[in-house]
Amino acid sequence: MIELILFRHAKTRPAGPSEDDHERALTPRGWDDAPRVARALWMINSSPDLILLSDARRCRETREAMQEVFDEVETEILPSLYLADAERVMRTANEAALTTRARSIMVIAHNPGLQDLATELAPGSAEDEVRMRFSFPTAAAACFRRSDEHDRWSLKNFFTPKSLRPGDSPTE
Repeated sequence: MIELILFRHAKTRPAGPSEDDHERALTPRGWDDAPRVARALWMINSSPDLILLSDARRCRETREAMQEVFDEVETEILPSLYLADAERVMRTANEAALTTRARSIMVIAHNPGLQDLATELAPGSAEDEVRMRFSFPTAAAACFRRSDEHDRWSLKNFFTPKSLRPGDSPTE
């Protein structure tokens, strides 16, 4: 795996008092934000060979919302990614890379696991790295690359829906 894209699920409605967290649905803003960020990834030539996602409804709907951008990308729904910590997310991506030979993998999952992993992979002081550590909002995507399996990961881009909306500030 040469590229790893960490994509937090898009904006959801709050859970009701008796509602199962697994079944939280995207809001209209979430349906708008996910393809916006997916298009930004596509524009920088970050197109996954494989998408791994949590089985939570909000992750499945996030994938559905970006279908027009990544329409022919193989997708695997993995219950083990539901609320997974950073170690599990990385282990899951590495295992998938080994078994599928995918060079670019996107993981659609949850915080704090995604933000923790992103912080571990990019501990530097560049503006995007600092911004990412401070906030990894819904529908945010951190794209990491490395030259080979022995190289360190580096942050190529960090997109948030707010930074991509017309008229909004690029920082959060």
